[in-house]
Amino acid sequence: MVEKQTLTHHTTKRLPLPFPASHPKHLRRRVPPAALPIVVIGQSLFLLLLAIAYALARSGYPARPLYWVGECGLVAVLVAAVGPLRLGEDAAYGVAFSTGLTSYLAMVLYDPFSFTFLDEYQHLQTATALLRSHSFAVGNTVLQVSPEYPGLEINADLVHRATGLSLVTCAYVTDGIYHVVAVLLVYAICRQLVGDAPAAVVGMAVFTFSPQFQFVDSYFTYSCLAITLGLAALYGTVMSATSPRRGWWWPAVGILCGVGCAVTHHVTSFAVAALFVLVAAVATLGGAWSQARRLWTVALPVAAFTLVWTVVVGTRTIAYLRSGIGGGGGVSSAAPHFAAGIPLDLPVVGRAPAPSSPAGDVVLELVGYAALAVLVAWAELTGGRVWLRRWRREPIAAVLTVSALAVLGLGAVREAVLGGSELASRTFVYVMLPAAFVVARRYEEVRSRRVAGATARRSSWFGGGTVPLAPVALGLVIWSGTLAAGWPAWYARLPGPAEPAAWDRSVDPALLACARWVATHEPRDQYIAGDQLSAEIVAAVARERVSLGATPTIFLARRATPALGQLARSYGIDLIIVDAAIDSRAPLDGSYFADDPLSGRYRSGLPAADIRKFQHWPGASVVYSNGRYSVVDLRGNR
Repeated sequence: MVEKQTLTHHTTKRLPLPFPASHPKHLRRRVPPAALPIVVIGQSLFLLLLAIAYALARSGYPARPLYWVGECGLVAVLVAAVGPLRLGEDAAYGVAFSTGLTSYLAMVLYDPFSFTFLDEYQHLQTATALLRSHSFAVGNTVLQVSPEYPGLEINADLVHRATGLSLVTCAYVTDGIYHVVAVLLVYAICRQLVGDAPAAVVGMAVFTFSPQFQFVDSYFTYSCLAITLGLAALYGTVMSATSPRRGWWWPAVGILCGVGCAVTHHVTSFAVAALFVLVAAVATLGGAWSQARRLWTVALPVAAFTLVWTVVVGTRTIAYLRSGIGGGGGVSSAAPHFAAGIPLDLPVVGRAPAPSSPAGDVVLELVGYAALAVLVAWAELTGGRVWLRRWRREPIAAVLTVSALAVLGLGAVREAVLGGSELASRTFVYVMLPAAFVVARRYEEVRSRRVAGATARRSSWFGGGTVPLAPVALGLVIWSGTLAAGWPAWYARLPGPAEPAAWDRSVDPALLACARWVATHEPRDQYIAGDQLSAEIVAAVARERVSLGATPTIFLARRATPALGQLARSYGIDLIIVDAAIDSRAPLDGSYFADDPLSGRYRSGLPAADIRKFQHWPGASVVYSNGRYSVVDLRGNR
């Protein structure tokens, strides 16, 4: 009997109870649910809503409210899951993977079957030329600097050769991999520097608030791959500086990825090389010789290779950057003007430029940027001074802390400086990583504040047993504002029927059919004129060149006179791409032409007579028409 009681006693003591049986029910600790399945399921459902919104928009139904619910839901699920849910190391990587994948699919669902962004067709021309010529000595008629940085196109061509899939499909696959890996790398960098998985997820979430993160940085453009390579190089550098016992492996990763970044994109490689040199210099000034030696081991080769590549191979880089982001080579340039002596038939115009965005989007942008600035300023003011005092021991953290202040300046440029909005939006990605770091570090300090040897205590603002409403609201405000400031523009945010001068909404099957006809039936390297989007797309697909300077006069002339023909001959124009829809609606982008003297002043489409005159141009002939787009051959005019 005694042995039986003893056995029962030991069995009772070994019961795996999460709390003592004597505790009252209301005091028993509740184990929070796991974050990963909730995030994955929630983001998948909101992605489905986004896909439904896109489908409704293509069919002409109102879908804007459903679109915003889907977009905001992707972020709300992510931010809400950080505080009250269990988020271990493996689950945090899963959350980062889910966030990267769903944000990329949100871009793909806009149009899963073809590119919609002009830059993608420019890079597709380079990829096609590399594939056909089996040589790096190729040109690009629209974006001449593209073949000098062929990393993106080479990877797509390799996948095409290995799988036999189309180049567009290969581009979608490779871009998706780059995008997801970039998000994982941001999490890994924050995790290594901050030391806390939930805080690293917060930093990753802040990085995704970049205005161009979801679309432009996911398109088939060289910045997509370059950003991933730059982050991989930075991760290798961070691991080399913080884990010196791992030998040569991490410095090699930093050098190889930095070199790959220099071969892929000019601006990103400049930013990476400058960051590495600055961090190594700070470590040297601080007297951390061992750390400085490891940092210089990566910084010097990357900076030297970037400089040599730019000088020897990227000979057009400086001229391209001077012309502005988005400017291409291969165009005959001249000061935009109306040619004298040619009667014009001007559309209805206003005295003041038309607003580029509706008032609601402007307010949303301002509020979003202000919320982001407040978040970064909060992290800097409450923790930045302490972090900067440790600059001798933590040079990487010190440099990132100072670099995060650039978010405040870029936000001001985006909203206040004329012509700076596009440049500021595209540059935001380079300062969002420092912003992600400072917010993640400050989050970790607030979330687990240590007081006089006591155990860490949680801040109720960030966690607890309920959904943290304040962080969710702040995240939604920032995401909505940066999304409104990013791409696509407000008039192309949802797919639908093609609109004139609407960028992504202007690329439709009719335009692509016209471009493919020109590629099949016309010689290459001819100069073409047309409204900006039509001419650029046709030139990129058919390897033609875009003529500027005379285009506004040619389209706005009242009739086809000998003087107009002489003007076209003087600019060497061979073909004119005519979009019949530009006589019915004002340009949503504010201008029809790249060098439009009436930019921002249109109140209606072009007069119908201006479009009909191409059918009666002496010596010219309409060689192609699909009902929407026509190709006028001017070579008989010579």
